Amino acid sequence: MHSIKELLNLYKSNQLIPKNVVFDYIDNIINNDSYNTFITITQNKALEDIENHSKKNFLIPISIKDIYDIKGYPTSNGYLYHKNDIACTSSTMVKTLEEKGFLIVGKNNLTTYSTSVTSKNSIYGDVINPKNKYLTAGGSSSGSAVAVASNMVPCALGSDTSGSTRIPASCCGIVGLKPTYDKSNTTDMTPISQTLDHVGFLTRDVKDIEILFAKLNNISTTFKRKINIGVPLNYFSDNIDSEINDMMEEVYSNFKDIGFSLLPIDTSFLNNQDLITISRNIGTPEMAIYHTKYINQKLYPSYLKELFLKSKNITSIDYLKAMDDRLKLKNKFNKIFKKIDVLLTPTMPIKVPKTSEKNKFYNGSNYDIENIMIKYTTVFNLTGHPAMTIPSGYILDNVSQGIQLIAPYNREHLLFDVARSYEDFIAKQS
Repeated sequence: MHSIKELLNLYKSNQLIPKNVVFDYIDNIINNDSYNTFITITQNKALEDIENHSKKNFLIPISIKDIYDIKGYPTSNGYLYHKNDIACTSSTMVKTLEEKGFLIVGKNNLTTYSTSVTSKNSIYGDVINPKNKYLTAGGSSSGSAVAVASNMVPCALGSDTSGSTRIPASCCGIVGLKPTYDKSNTTDMTPISQTLDHVGFLTRDVKDIEILFAKLNNISTTFKRKINIGVPLNYFSDNIDSEINDMMEEVYSNFKDIGFSLLPIDTSFLNNQDLITISRNIGTPEMAIYHTKYINQKLYPSYLKELFLKSKNITSIDYLKAMDDRLKLKNKFNKIFKKIDVLLTPTMPIKVPKTSEKNKFYNGSNYDIENIMIKYTTVFNLTGHPAMTIPSGYILDNVSQGIQLIAPYNREHLLFDVARSYEDFIAKQS
């Protein structure tokens, strides 16, 4: 199947027509989705949209995480009790995609209510990593990532509250972008946390995510100039797996060979912060605001009931302190971005976990595997800076695991410039 860039070139040269392309993609999804990637296929809608759309030269198949409403279809949130909840209108983000020429071919599987960064779903089936079936595909936008990684769609829409787009992208060896907070509309998707939720985009390569982002935001992303890259001296390099350490040494060498300046950056202030607790003291009460109205009406899984009940133990003082800590984090990183253009980190401190792993001995203690997986991503949900994961080119267990690039607010073009240069370099090396 084709990339976005390839499809546009083939449309332009009249070698393909959108209707046939959509038929091919939907046929492939129906016959070859062995990874539990889709919950709903929107075949009739996609074909109807082709006939009615004015942008005949830009009609790109896309799938969306099943937390966004499509008029006339259920929004499952990855759970059985929403299977008959038919949306009366489409989410704002869905309307924007449709207006810009993206054809929605289906709704993707996810972890229930987007509450986990694994790829498990007991109702619709665990999403399987197409690169290595023994490894997690990541989450919670697991179906969206796998749909892209397995060539079922050229691009997909996810969400990202603690890393839910970047983590599955890294686990599946593809590109995942979390734009600047509020850059894309999240107001009418099923929320986890109103102040931490971000839209997420997934593609197989940097050029495609650049095209997608530029189309949605009516901007040109090309921005060529000398870019300084910051390498954290602390936190993002502490207690990482030996394989990730080796990966990053190779990555640093690659960036130097490309011609980038790498500047050491002091991020020791993060070592004094319990970022997971800060995130949860914000996110859990905000999640409860949405779910409280349903908890007595719907049969929630027991682990979710426990999670919602925990919100009652988080006081208003806890919440306000977490928001204050968050503001301090934003200010610290804003100062860092006065010295550099882009920050470079691993996407995760560990290699992609096996599906069976629930805990890991890490930094002298036994930790929940999910808390380790989100250690480097949740930081930038708290600060709201744009962050993107791209394949490192370093293969671990058949996955080109991700590296994370972070930029100042509304400077996504810097991410694209750096990522494009790195992707081109890796392609030439192979």
